[in-house]
Amino acid sequence: MKFLAEKTVLRDMFVIAAVSLLGLVLVLGIVDLTAYTVFGVRAPGHDAERFFAHHPRLGTFHRPGARGFWHRYRDGTRYWVEVNEHGFADRERLVTKTRPRLALLGDSTAEFWEAPPEARGHEVLAEKLGKDWEVLNFGVRGYGLDQLYVLFTEEVASFRPDIVLLHVCINDVWDNLRQSGKPYFVPDPTSADGIRMEGVPVPAEEDAGRRSGWRWWLWEHSYSLRRLGLIRHPDLKAFYPLEEHFELRPFKINYSPEDVRAMSLTDKILTRLVKTLTASGARVLIVEMPYRPVLTEEGRERIRKIYGDQFAFDKWSAALARIAEENGVPILSLPQVIRDEKVPVDEIFHPEDQLHINARGIGVYADAVVRRLRALGWLSAE
Repeated sequence: MKFLAEKTVLRDMFVIAAVSLLGLVLVLGIVDLTAYTVFGVRAPGHDAERFFAHHPRLGTFHRPGARGFWHRYRDGTRYWVEVNEHGFADRERLVTKTRPRLALLGDSTAEFWEAPPEARGHEVLAEKLGKDWEVLNFGVRGYGLDQLYVLFTEEVASFRPDIVLLHVCINDVWDNLRQSGKPYFVPDPTSADGIRMEGVPVPAEEDAGRRSGWRWWLWEHSYSLRRLGLIRHPDLKAFYPLEEHFELRPFKINYSPEDVRAMSLTDKILTRLVKTLTASGARVLIVEMPYRPVLTEEGRERIRKIYGDQFAFDKWSAALARIAEENGVPILSLPQVIRDEKVPVDEIFHPEDQLHINARGIGVYADAVVRRLRALGWLSAE
């Protein structure tokens, strides 16, 4: 009798556990279905190809006229994006210039897709500068300085900007070294500035099958599993060794030969780009964009605990300042502005973001840019 009673208890416990598990799965399924179909919550990077197409000279470029929501974060945060007829994520523009122009040139840190449309950098700057200036956004997500060089010479120069804000981001260093799917520079002592462009025309790359399998399906469709951290992006790792952490390597005290090559190439490409911009008649202000983990001492200490005490966290800023001085152009270090003004770092980034500032951060950025341009005397009537 005792055995039968114990067997009955075990059976009842199994039934309760099975029913509870089934109920949990049902609840999560309802949450996911509601989030996906009713509220339009999508996985970060969902349907990003709607905004981009292959380009034989640039590798990839915006699809003119594309529009839709840009999905960036696991919590479902999304922002509306529209691409104009010229292929830039900006309002419609005429090529013909009717007033002085300020141009934003850079990668995703110049696009500002991580903020509402009315709070993006070019819109906030336009409001601050008034009707005397037209502010245009020529940022393209994922671009290195090599692609920005081609972008300016082939697409932007015809707009004849008077001032160019050249946004430089920490990941540009390794974007410049990458050679697949885009134009790229290689060292060449016989060429101008010691570099030569290769990789053009850029062949189209096949992406078929990349997002197949059950892990991709769950990542794309299950808001609850993403939010709870039970499913990770299939292409991302939980931990990156330092040799694969391309945002941190420029801060190393002792560079490897590959680090030296990457930094040297970045130096040469940035020099070529600045010379090209100034030769077009534009004044150039290099804008160093922030990298969240190194903005505070707490963040720097966390990095040291993981990778050891082998970083000089001001090294990248010093390198950019040197390049700017050697090329005779001013620089605005947004990380320095954030530290000097004691801006709360957690308030100017989305909790899940390391590189892109939010609407409040864009306000800090715009105020700093306008102050610097006025100090330089570039906004005064000629």
